Amino acid sequence: MQLAQPSLQHAPKLSMASHAKAKPLVAAYRCLAMAAAIAASNWCAAQEAATAPPGPRDTITLQSGYFSGDYANNADYVQVVLEQSRGIERLSRWAYEKNREHLDGPVSRTAFFLGANLSNLVGTSFIAFHEWGHASRLEAGGVKAQLSTCQGLSCPGPRDFFGFAGSMFFKLGATTYAVNDGRSFLSHPESGRAAQGIVSAAGANNDTFFAERAEERNFLAGQGGAIALFTPEDRFAIAQYVSWGSSGPGNDINNITRAYRSSGVDSTVTPDDLRKINLLSAFSGAFVSNWRARYAFIANGNMDTKPWLIQGFLVPNQYNYLSSRGITRKWVSGYAFNDSLKILGSYESVVRGDDYSEFGLGAYKDFGAWDVYAKVTGKDFDTLNLEAAASTYVAKDWKLGLKAYVWDSRSLLGERNTLDFSKNKTQQLSVALSYVY
Repeated sequence: MQLAQPSLQHAPKLSMASHAKAKPLVAAYRCLAMAAAIAASNWCAAQEAATAPPGPRDTITLQSGYFSGDYANNADYVQVVLEQSRGIERLSRWAYEKNREHLDGPVSRTAFFLGANLSNLVGTSFIAFHEWGHASRLEAGGVKAQLSTCQGLSCPGPRDFFGFAGSMFFKLGATTYAVNDGRSFLSHPESGRAAQGIVSAAGANNDTFFAERAEERNFLAGQGGAIALFTPEDRFAIAQYVSWGSSGPGNDINNITRAYRSSGVDSTVTPDDLRKINLLSAFSGAFVSNWRARYAFIANGNMDTKPWLIQGFLVPNQYNYLSSRGITRKWVSGYAFNDSLKILGSYESVVRGDDYSEFGLGAYKDFGAWDVYAKVTGKDFDTLNLEAAASTYVAKDWKLGLKAYVWDSRSLLGERNTLDFSKNKTQQLSVALSYVY
């Protein structure tokens, strides 16, 4: 991945990040396979419900936040990638149940596991969400962004759900541009000293965010699946970028490392330091339990996995994010009173850089016909972020939901999601309609 760095002070039209082209045959396969995963998983699950093992139901969701046209916060758009991944999981489960008698050994199940994940391996949904992170931070900082997935070509950047979904299926690469329209990127005055690194960090942060949300979903649902190749490994987005990315001046991790050094946040940090810190996130309950689930599937065909709980407590998961204050480590845990009532807790702290940390506390309750979720996160009451959601069935397989967000630009979480760095607080309300299958 050869990346070129823009000057955030003057925002010239230069590449923020790019990814290699896919071969035409792979692109064609990707389009067909990933589209089929979303469309066919529901039909297959319905047709073969009697043979499929019980499990949490999944959704295909349309949210009003998808159509805001201004790079809505990442918390809405991560749902697109998560639902696509779950669709592939469900389709794989159906295919395995239909062909179980032919997959009666470790070798055949290993081949099935790798084949089932081919859609994720060659797909660009993760690339699209990675680039969406860069673009969303540029826009929040007052700079016109172009999110393009036409590698080496000049094509319009998607600004809503249709453009984002299209970039997942039909494009061959990804680049984010900052357009020189006379504006400069402006972070919040109370952001950390390495404010120019906010945009460079946003792609890897979105990769990690997907892993965090996917594992939170498994905890709240009480069950996940063995066919989840990228879910546990996305927590290593920083380490993978250092290992696979170029050493040129446009590499995202090189950019933020330079920002840390030049601003005095961490005068000696290197990309390899960030890589080593990130690798420690392997000590996570979800990472271990997912690998145990893969082994169980290959050994005996069990496709289910459950969150690793000890006396009701979720064995903590950890994630690393890159902030304007330095690299952070976020611990996430929870407690399950029963299948329908669960609480969540988090602690995120800068481990190399400024002295800064914040806590999070939330709860989830499923009442059967409807459910509610709420979480607050921040350093103190003045910098709190709020995420709240409620949904209810309006028909047998349809749910209507309402989501509310309040982001504080001064906080770690808010820095990754705020809609406008010029304000302390930004709010968003999103109405969602989900098909449940």
